[in-house]
Amino acid sequence: MHMETKSPNTGAARQAASEEPQSSHRGTLTNPDPSRPALRRHRWIAPTLLMGALVAAGAGLAAWKINALGQSNAAAASQPEPVEVVTAATVRDREHRRTTTSIGT
Repeated sequence: MHMETKSPNTGAARQAASEEPQSSHRGTLTNPDPSRPALRRHRWIAPTLLMGALVAAGAGLAAWKINALGQSNAAAASQPEPVEVVTAATVRDREHRRTTTSIGT
């Protein structure tokens, strides 16, 4: 027969030994405890805020560009069409030269 003996503070001593002192800084990742979802959630706050800021900045730049393109299109639509200028030149025959002179070689 096997008999188990329990000392009066075995369970309490084991529990106290397994507990580690809590950090005074909330949200630090030095001792992550998977049983505490607040710490796991805290890991995603900064990356989520960063991605949100990047998406907001991109959306703001896109809206600014769309607005600028609309303004430039409106300005271009109100201007008259450019006039084509045609100049006339007289034609003369010239002798073809197979060589040419170059300066600086």
